[in-house]
Amino acid sequence: IAITRITYSLDNPRFTDRVIRLSDISVANVKRRSPMVAFSRLNYFNDYYDIYGDFDSGWSWIGKKRDTSDQEWLVWLTLVNRLIPCVFIHHFVSQIIKVNKIFQTLCYWYILSSIVFLYYYLGMLGMLCTILQPTFLHIMTCICSKNAAWTIHILYMFVIHILKIPNGPFQSWLEITDEKHYILTLVMCWIHLRSISHNMDSIDDQFSSSNNFIQKLAYCLYLPTLFLGPLILYHEFVESINQSHQYWSCQKFLTFMLNLIRYMFWCIFTELLLHFIYINAIQYHLQVLQNLNSWGLFGLGYCMGQFFFIKYVVIYGTCSNLCYLDDIKAPSQPKCIARIHLYSDMWKHFDRGLYKFLIRYIYVPIRKSDRCFGKLFASFLCFTFVFIWHGIQINIFIWALLNFIGILIENIGTSIGKICLFYFSFFTAAVKFLIRFVHEHFRISKLYPVI
Repeated sequence: IAITRITYSLDNPRFTDRVIRLSDISVANVKRRSPMVAFSRLNYFNDYYDIYGDFDSGWSWIGKKRDTSDQEWLVWLTLVNRLIPCVFIHHFVSQIIKVNKIFQTLCYWYILSSIVFLYYYLGMLGMLCTILQPTFLHIMTCICSKNAAWTIHILYMFVIHILKIPNGPFQSWLEITDEKHYILTLVMCWIHLRSISHNMDSIDDQFSSSNNFIQKLAYCLYLPTLFLGPLILYHEFVESINQSHQYWSCQKFLTFMLNLIRYMFWCIFTELLLHFIYINAIQYHLQVLQNLNSWGLFGLGYCMGQFFFIKYVVIYGTCSNLCYLDDIKAPSQPKCIARIHLYSDMWKHFDRGLYKFLIRYIYVPIRKSDRCFGKLFASFLCFTFVFIWHGIQINIFIWALLNFIGILIENIGTSIGKICLFYFSFFTAAVKFLIRFVHEHFRISKLYPVI
């Protein structure tokens, strides 16, 4: 993460033009200190002219600036304040529908509640874009084969990449702010994954029904996971809404509240730390980064990874908790990256929804079709898809490439380990057999000595 975030800064002219005011702090002093010391003891950013809006005034009782340079975290905090009340109304009405067993109305309510919020937050044109996307993809792929459907979906991801361009024709046509443009394109990316999941499951004819399109629209626009995930696969969503209704018990509500308090704690804790450790802002100040020693860079990379992890614990954890209250099965929160030592486990336990998506729709089908190089080629296609979906940028490419190389090295090491284990087991068995044979031979010789 640290490497790719710094690489993005090197390739983005917006950040390479930033001016760093060293004032009375020499480069030599920064070089001999870790980033935390540079922030907390030397107060490096106190005299920094914040031309790009990386900081705000922060909490008044702390008296320090707050790092707001992570766009995703800042947008989520702004969004969640508006989203949470609407989600509780969404859940309350959903429970009324389930209690009265009007299950055919449930999907319509999911669609309606999301449309109302999208209209309130993004306006008419933004709301229409989110509705027309799954509709268009459904029409284009409903009678296609898997290969043709995948071709359409990949091409559409390139279209989304063009729509992501800041201050481009799409944003100008919608006449929306940078924040709303970011949210809209983010929603379109998530909807696209859900459209693929629905499309692949429908081609397999596992969940075809008369109201298939309504279920798809409800699935794509499901409010608790609409903006920031986590990804729920289509068959899991259908199974969740078709299961027998369970009333809200005291135990369930208590579990929900405890989890909500837990994620609120980590949210507040992260916000507090951003007043003292400017872990996101420093990555845009290359003069400081280039003069950090190895210990400083390692510490910076570790802190960036931990912030990234806590951010998604809060985001995914909160959204999954809201799904739990609505009896929708959602992936759990990420596993702490500090106790993961395998690349495969990082992908398996961080974004669990995306991992299951890649395994179910890309990895397993490709591996079955090619028995010789299926595993390697399937992994390559998975990371290619991740690269295209996240955005066709140099930092995303480096990140995906390094992850693929890590997986490749791990697989090679695992294969070598299995071969060595086989030969070691064979050698051990042979030695045991030889020892037993010699032992039996000498025992027989003692009983029946040769005359």
